[in-house]
Amino acid sequence: MPLHRRLPKRGFNNIFKVQAVLISLEMLDGFEPGCTIDKQALVDAGFIKNVHIPVKVLANGEIHKAVVVKLDRISQKAQELIAAAGGTAEETAGGTSGDAQ
Repeated sequence: MPLHRRLPKRGFNNIFKVQAVLISLEMLDGFEPGCTIDKQALVDAGFIKNVHIPVKVLANGEIHKAVVVKLDRISQKAQELIAAAGGTAEETAGGTSGDAQ
């Protein structure tokens, strides 16, 4: 049997891929109205472990409070729902790219 059939097939793992922690709007609804939600606030609430990992906000659930969200990535639908609740959503530049040295 030829060598290429004897060896197991191997997949591809991108070592440069940046995995973001996913946060839903339901989690953000637990914060007080008018507060600023950043990485440090998520660490204090116990949603993420440290401030050096990227965070993405998804539009799972609803938000009923006006809050200021300053995180790495925010989906378009989540931005619309935060704005509809009276808050603001702002993407920060830190932690979004994998080429930081």
